[in-house]
Amino acid sequence: MVSKKDTKDLIKMFKALSSDVRFNIVQLLNNQNLCVGALSRKLNISQASVSQHLRILKDAELMDAKRIGNFTHYKVNNDTLAKCETFFHTMIHIKRKQCIKAECKGNANEKK
Repeated sequence: MVSKKDTKDLIKMFKALSSDVRFNIVQLLNNQNLCVGALSRKLNISQASVSQHLRILKDAELMDAKRIGNFTHYKVNNDTLAKCETFFHTMIHIKRKQCIKAECKGNANEKK
C-alpha cells in the first residue's frame, strides 16, 4: 500500500503530466538537459509558456534545474520517476496476485 504522502506526491505528478506540453517536456528532458530557449524552439511555444510549464513540473518534483553561466538547464528528476516506477510495479504485482487467486477459485469451481 502506498503511504498518504507518496499518494499525494504521485497525484501531483500525474496532474502535472496531464498536459501534453508538460508530457513532451519530460520526454525531451529525459534524453538531454535543455534550457528554456532550446525547449521553446523544440516545442514551438514561447519561452514564457515553457517557464510556466517548467514551474509546474518542478513543483511536482519532476524537474531539476542547474545554473550554468547565464542559463538554467533542466533535467528530469530520476528519483521522482523511480517512485512512479515503483508505484506501477507494485500495482502490477497486486493485480497479478488477484488474477492468480481468481484463476485458482475458478479452477476449484470447475472441478466440482
